[in-house]
Amino acid sequence: MSEPTYCKQKTPWDDYAYTRVNGERFHLGKGNSPESFEKFAGILKAWESTGRAPVSKKTVVTVRTLVDDYLAKEVPKRYKKNGRDTSSVARINAAIKLLLQDYGDVSTDDFDCGLLSELQEKLIDARQRETNFLRRRLGLMYANESKPVSLSTDTVNTYISIIKRIFKWGVPRKLTSDQTCFSHTLVEDLEERVSGTVDYAEVTSVPDEWVEKTRAFLTSAEDAMVRLQGLTGMRPGEVQNMRLCDIDTSDDVWIYVPWEHRTEHHGKPRIIGLGWQCQVILQSYIWQREEQPESWFFSPREMNREIKDRRYWSKKDKYDDQLYRNRIKSAAEKARVPHWFPNQLRHTALTAIRAREGLEAAQIMANHNAVFHQKNA
Repeated sequence: MSEPTYCKQKTPWDDYAYTRVNGERFHLGKGNSPESFEKFAGILKAWESTGRAPVSKKTVVTVRTLVDDYLAKEVPKRYKKNGRDTSSVARINAAIKLLLQDYGDVSTDDFDCGLLSELQEKLIDARQRETNFLRRRLGLMYANESKPVSLSTDTVNTYISIIKRIFKWGVPRKLTSDQTCFSHTLVEDLEERVSGTVDYAEVTSVPDEWVEKTRAFLTSAEDAMVRLQGLTGMRPGEVQNMRLCDIDTSDDVWIYVPWEHRTEHHGKPRIIGLGWQCQVILQSYIWQREEQPESWFFSPREMNREIKDRRYWSKKDKYDDQLYRNRIKSAAEKARVPHWFPNQLRHTALTAIRAREGLEAAQIMANHNAVFHQKNA
């Protein structure tokens, strides 16, 4: 029987130590910490004192053990779409990182509503490094100094909800108790505005003048994407994913069914009608893709020829949210208009559709169940 060794594993939130004894894994705490070395020495001593017989593993399950199992067994199964991680994975990792900072070695049965409420208070006081994107959302676009920014109310509620979901997942798997899970229901979401948090402004429409001036500095593909969003109210990801094989051109109004979309995991179909204006925009792309109907209409790599500065050339075959957003930002700066976001095009289009066709039409185009904001009437 080989002697147990001190091992470390790197995760998105920190490094932790573990050892294996006769096939069983023992968590030791944070990697290279005095506590982890002390636990390892105790396990090694117990292993040698029993004549190198199997060491009895305590039945206590720590929060870290629960999290490890959830990440290994549930996340790959539930939060994968077309072979890729969904955007939820980043939020789950962020919530777990904050959870494990102070509670990784706590027993799951001890992590009751009191500790969850304590964590909620810590999240209210938490600060995150300010990014340029966050500075713009907070109206600090022209501020020179970088300053820490509070987590938003929605972010705190999202992180707490994720943690509750992880513990709920552990109940039938005997990783936590139903009493602990029930106690978490006593921790309520934060109200709309809580002291210590920040609330971001809602997505608003973008003035047509800003869009028109920005378009002059976009590539032909980016200009087409902006125009299509403005006509249909598509999400940025839906216009980025356009392919000929996903469009039925047999009728007067073409039907576009994205190969993946935001609400497909809820079983909701996404059908987008493309009228004559959209058809005119897409004609050249359809002609180019007749031999390769599964290729993307809008390819950043193909647009390199339209970009003079080679530093901004892309090797990607398809636009993603970040590249699309950054290209609009750069064009808006050159056009000397305030920076706006692709999602604002969707909001602008849906607001116009509601004013012209009514609420139901706007809901259908948006693929929404909820009522479109009354204030946009």
